[in-house]
Amino acid sequence: MKEYKYGKISAGLSGKTGAITMLLTILFPLCLVIPTGRLEVLGMSLLFAVVYSIAIYGFSWWPNIKCDDDALYLEFLGWPIKIPWDDVLDIKEIPYLPQKAWLVTAKRITFLHYSFGLLLSLKLVPGFVIWGSISNCSELLSIIKRKMKRTGSISGT
Repeated sequence: MKEYKYGKISAGLSGKTGAITMLLTILFPLCLVIPTGRLEVLGMSLLFAVVYSIAIYGFSWWPNIKCDDDALYLEFLGWPIKIPWDDVLDIKEIPYLPQKAWLVTAKRITFLHYSFGLLLSLKLVPGFVIWGSISNCSELLSIIKRKMKRTGSISGT
């Protein structure tokens, strides 16, 4: 299985660290509100959870990617999401971003990835971004295009 990484950008959410942090974010407000009975603490905790969620959304722009003969694996909060090659719909360069980037759309990923697809393609389809700064970017793009051609799902890129 070949792996493509962004390096230090996504290192903060690699492995199971992201999942453990998400769990702590959910438990933290409860640990403050239950013993103290102060509901205003819940409001501050909710604000913290919103800010944290925005940060998670931001880090999700740089997912590490693995691929083999069967599927593409997108790392999301420390867990791999398997995207079979038959589910990969399209890959297109995003021309209006300051850095080279490509949007890969698929039949299903996660609900968060619907927002990436909607934001970058104006279609309600899940997607993720491959930035030019990922290791061996051209190799990864050619593998995706080749696998899409094999499954008959490439659309003129």
